[in-house]
Amino acid sequence: MIIPDMIKTNFWCALNLKLFVVNNRENHITSLWGLCSPGLDPSILAISNQHISISLSMENKNLNVCAVYAHTNHVNRRSLWLDIQVDLLATQGPWCCIGDFNATLGTDECRSATLPSRASTNEFLSFINSSTLVNISTPGAQFTWTNKRRGNALIEKKLDTSLYCKRLIKEHWHTDVIGCPMFILIQKLKRLKKELKHWNYNVFGNIHQMVKMAKANMDTIQSSINEFGTDEALLDQEALAQNELLKALILKSEEIKQAVFSMSGDSSPGPDGFGGCFYQQCWDIVHLDMCKSVKYKVKLRSSEEIKQAVFSMSGDSSPGPDGFGGCVKKEFLCLKNLILDYSQASSQQINLYKCKFYTAKASPRKNADIASYLGFSPGCLPFNYLGVPLFIGKPRRVHLQPIADRILNKLTTWKGACLSIMGRVELVKSIIQSMLVYTFHIYKWPSQLLNLIDKGIRNFVWSGDIDKKNKAPRITEVIWSPPPLGWIKVNTNGAAHGSPGHSGGGGSFRDKNGLFFVGFAIYLGIQNALYAEFRSTINAINLAFKKGWFKLWLECDSMLLLDIFIGKSKPPWKLLNEWYN
Repeated sequence: MIIPDMIKTNFWCALNLKLFVVNNRENHITSLWGLCSPGLDPSILAISNQHISISLSMENKNLNVCAVYAHTNHVNRRSLWLDIQVDLLATQGPWCCIGDFNATLGTDECRSATLPSRASTNEFLSFINSSTLVNISTPGAQFTWTNKRRGNALIEKKLDTSLYCKRLIKEHWHTDVIGCPMFILIQKLKRLKKELKHWNYNVFGNIHQMVKMAKANMDTIQSSINEFGTDEALLDQEALAQNELLKALILKSEEIKQAVFSMSGDSSPGPDGFGGCFYQQCWDIVHLDMCKSVKYKVKLRSSEEIKQAVFSMSGDSSPGPDGFGGCVKKEFLCLKNLILDYSQASSQQINLYKCKFYTAKASPRKNADIASYLGFSPGCLPFNYLGVPLFIGKPRRVHLQPIADRILNKLTTWKGACLSIMGRVELVKSIIQSMLVYTFHIYKWPSQLLNLIDKGIRNFVWSGDIDKKNKAPRITEVIWSPPPLGWIKVNTNGAAHGSPGHSGGGGSFRDKNGLFFVGFAIYLGIQNALYAEFRSTINAINLAFKKGWFKLWLECDSMLLLDIFIGKSKPPWKLLNEWYN
C-alpha cells in the first residue's frame, strides 16, 4: 500500500502532474487520489471516506465532478448517497459522477451463477432517480470487475459507472406556458431544443469544423512528407494529427444514430425491405453492424460459407488421445483459414483475441486444444447473443432476470412524473411490450418473473412509480340532476379524432322535469378536443341568449373548460374574440 506522504513532489512534477487532494479514510489507506495538470486549480467542494467532489473551470466553462470509490457493503453506501445528493443541491451547474460505485443497476450488469443483492440494486436505482441522474452508456468491456475464478464460481460485474445530472432539462422544462396541453408540450420542447443546442456547442464545439480542420492538418503534413521526405519531426506530427483526426471522427457513430432516429418510423421500407421503425426499435441490436456498414461502405460476403464449413465437419470419426476425431484438427484449421480468407476478401480485420468458442461439457484439456487450433479463447455459458441469453437447460429466473431489470429500469419515476396516464400506457405498449414479445418467441418465461414485471407495469401506469401501488380509478355512475324551477339546463360536449383531427360538438336543453326543448350538433373541421368543447359551449350560450333563457345551468365534462370559466386558464387563441365579445 502507498501512503500519499511517501511520494515526493518531484515525482509528480516529472509526470507533469500535481496532487491536490486525497480522500479522508482515517485509519485506512487512501482510496481516491486527485491529480491534475499544474496549470489547473480545482476547488474542493466536499470530501468523505467514499467520495471527493470538486469544481473545475476550463476555457471559461465550469464543471462539477464527483469521484467515487464506494464501500463494498450496501449499508455503508447509504451515507454516500446522501452526501452526493447534498453536493448536487448545494452547487449549481453541470455535474458528472464517476467511479467505482460497487453496485449494479440490475442483473444485466452481473454475470454469475447467482443473482446479485436486490437491496443493493434497489437503493442504487432509488438514489439515481431521486437525484435526477442519468446513466451514461460506455463502450468497451461489458464488465469492469471479476473474481478471476472459473466455472460456476466466476463472477463478473459492472461496478464502474458514469452518471450525469439532467438538471438543465429539469430547470428549463418547469416553466409556465399557457395554452392547451399539446401547445404547452410543443413550446417546452422548442425552448429546450434551443438550450440543448447552446449547451452542445459550448461543451463539444463545432464537431464538423473540428473534423475539417483535422483532415486539413493531416493533408498538409502528408504533403510535406511527400515533398521533403521523412524525418522524426514530421513523423511525430503525422502521428499527432492522426490521433486528432481519430478523436474528431469518434462521434460519427452518434451522427449515424441521430440520422437513423430522425427517420420517420412510418416511412415506406427501402431497398433492403426495412423501414425506419425497424432500425429505431432494434438499434441496440443492429447498431454496431449499421455503423460499420456506413463507415466502411464494404459489401460483405455471405456468412453461409462459415456455416457450411461448420456443418460439414465429420462427427463419425473415432476420437484420438486428445479426445477429437482423426480429421477434427484438420477441420478446425480449415475453419480458421476460411475465417482469415473471409477477413482479407471483405477488408474486415478479425481480432482473434476477441473471438470465442463455447462448449457444453468439454474438459479443460479439450478447450485448450480447440483454442490452440483456432486461436480463439474459450467462452463461458451463459452469455447474451443479439439480446437473447444462451444457456444450458430449462429457462430459470437467473437467466431472464437481466431482461426483466432492463424493462423495469425503463419505467423510471421521472418518466412517470412527466407523462400523463395515456402517455404511460403508450410507452408500455410501444416499447416495453415489444421487448417482451421478442423473448417470448424464444423462451417460456417463469410465472414468478412475469408476475414481477406485470406488477411493475401496473404500478407505473396507474401511479407513475413501479414501487408505488395505486388502485385503478373507480367507475361511478353519473346521474343527471334537474335544474331548479324556472331554470334551463344545457349539457354540452365536444370531441376530436386526433390532436388535431376531425372534430365536432353538440348540446341539449332540458327543463326541471327533464323535458327536451332543443338541441344542436355541429361539425368544426380539423381542431383539437379543447377547441371542440369550448366552441360547443359558446354555441349553447348564444342559443340560450337568442331564446331568452337567461337562467341557464351549463354542464360539461371538461376540467380545462371549467378552469377557463373561473379564470385559471386562457381560452384557445382562435376563439379569443368570441370569448371577450
